[in-house]
Amino acid sequence: MKRVVFLLLDGARWDIFNQLLKQNYLPAIKEYVVNPGTLLKGVTCFPSTTGPAYLPYLCGLFPGTMNIPGVRWLDKKKFSKNHFAQKAIRSYMGYDAFLFDQDVGNFLTLFDFFDFSASLFSCVSKGSKIRLAKKEKFLFYPLAHYFHNWDRINKIVYREVKKWVKNTQEGFLFAVVSSIDAYSHLYSPFHYKTLKSYIFVDKLVEEIAPYLKDSLLILASDHGLSPTKKHLDLAGLINNHKRCIYYPLIFKPRPEAAEMVSGNGMSHLYFKNSRGWAERTFWEELKDEGIIKILVEQQAVDFVAGLNKKGEIVVGKMDGESYIFCRQNKFYYNFVGKDPLEYNEKFNGISSKESFLKSLKTPYPDSLTQLTQLFKAKRCGDLVISAKEGFDLRAHWEIPEHHGTHGALVANQMFVPIALNININVNEKIIRTVDIFPTILKLCDKKIPENLDGKSLY
Repeated sequence: MKRVVFLLLDGARWDIFNQLLKQNYLPAIKEYVVNPGTLLKGVTCFPSTTGPAYLPYLCGLFPGTMNIPGVRWLDKKKFSKNHFAQKAIRSYMGYDAFLFDQDVGNFLTLFDFFDFSASLFSCVSKGSKIRLAKKEKFLFYPLAHYFHNWDRINKIVYREVKKWVKNTQEGFLFAVVSSIDAYSHLYSPFHYKTLKSYIFVDKLVEEIAPYLKDSLLILASDHGLSPTKKHLDLAGLINNHKRCIYYPLIFKPRPEAAEMVSGNGMSHLYFKNSRGWAERTFWEELKDEGIIKILVEQQAVDFVAGLNKKGEIVVGKMDGESYIFCRQNKFYYNFVGKDPLEYNEKFNGISSKESFLKSLKTPYPDSLTQLTQLFKAKRCGDLVISAKEGFDLRAHWEIPEHHGTHGALVANQMFVPIALNININVNEKIIRTVDIFPTILKLCDKKIPENLDGKSLY
């Protein structure tokens, strides 16, 4: 393959996409992509949120591996030296979005493997030779966000994708359709405006299909969303016990804690300890302070995770704790009380693939791998909070108020559709999104880099 067109359907849920296909609301996708090609159920990364969840597709790596652990994060060592240093604290929801490519650093992206590559409305564009509709993004994205109308953005996507496909014979295009995510947040993942955005993608596929001879077309989502019924002011809760900074109030003097939420369904919590800000605060310390108890008692909190002094990831709920340890790519898993991750069995050295398959029988897809990759990041919080479905972790500072949530390690936010117009024989129909990067490179006869988190599907 000399040409790849990747349409990222930001926020598309697996079950909705699949149901619309079965009910023939997506006839072009069925005719030109699914029937001649391959439809897969993907498991995204944790946090399941825009930006970090692009990285598996574009880099073949988990966000923890790349030290980009969320939409918002804090670097404790840099923060300890200067609270206002550029790389001490980050929110990609504002001005810092311009720094995402900088934070990708020296990692290769798919854009780097093609002589002619283009990105459209992607927060990750490092290596792309051209950024389509760049000026229009800066103007119309804020307008769409605050006036709740994404039709103009969709028209630009329609225009630019069609133009690129008609006028190029080779290269790589990564184009983001944002309206599914936007309307899911505004109204619900099941709202008619959200569903119309799936149908918009179908019309786009119908339009470009005649120009896709000898081209690889991929439709994939970065995360799903769940309807939001209740909000927890997590930052306010922490602030009741410790002087806490959080967006937009990040300039408080003498902070003792920081809350950095992503997608509103997960959050990193950072704590100053007796050693200062520079070092990790361990699970035992926060448990002794009563912080763990306060968190697991919240109705909105599904689980709390942190590192203990043994180097294990501890996952806690009201009625139990589990312990994850990874050594030489083998997982060791133990628990006391009721198993928080609901494996209900202990593991003494199982592979990543085994743990993946076992996790699919639980409410937490790929939980051992996802928690492990996230805590690899030096910028990962001392604690990681995952919200229950139906809840989110941000009450007062979301404008407009969210009625759809993602970011958490729960099935409806982790499962995503992946459709390719190429028929590839895969043993498993449920895969990790991180496997798509090396698969694209293999289909295009490109050399696959070493030390990826993903593996080619064939």
